[in-house]
Amino acid sequence: MGAEKIQSRRGRYLIFHLSERTYAISIRNVSEVLAETELSWVPGSPSFLTGFLNVGEELIAVISLRRLWGIPDRERELYSPLILLRSESQQVALEVDRVSRIVDIADEDLVGVSEGSALNDSAISIARVDGTNVVLLSPSRLLLEEERRRIAELTELAQRRLTAAEGVTA
Repeated sequence: MGAEKIQSRRGRYLIFHLSERTYAISIRNVSEVLAETELSWVPGSPSFLTGFLNVGEELIAVISLRRLWGIPDRERELYSPLILLRSESQQVALEVDRVSRIVDIADEDLVGVSEGSALNDSAISIARVDGTNVVLLSPSRLLLEEERRRIAELTELAQRRLTAAEGVTA
């Protein structure tokens, strides 16, 4: 099945980089971009889970897209960017190498991808931006349902530990 015309996905996208590739996610799905700080770790976490970020007493799971997609890991920099995704159910942050800018992408710049063809089926189309191929991602398709459940369980466990630790120091 070859590339085909897709339904409208035009709009504004946050461009980010991972390894030698360029990706984008609709800014409608982005809450904010933060510099990585100290993360909390929960034993027994899956390998793609880097840890938990404490944002206003709420713990947010940080997912390494490198590990999730099997891209060789690299040394984390002190302020690696984290993209916090909007979600009605479970907020997560994506650990990426670099965030570069926000761009407008028009329908005529998009080419569809075959279902199940790339990146755990999270790629929804390819766009050409300033001579570079950019893979547009669907945040809802980044994780499998089983992975989402496991992250929810670990987030709850980490939140209980944080609450207990605060009770000890109070």
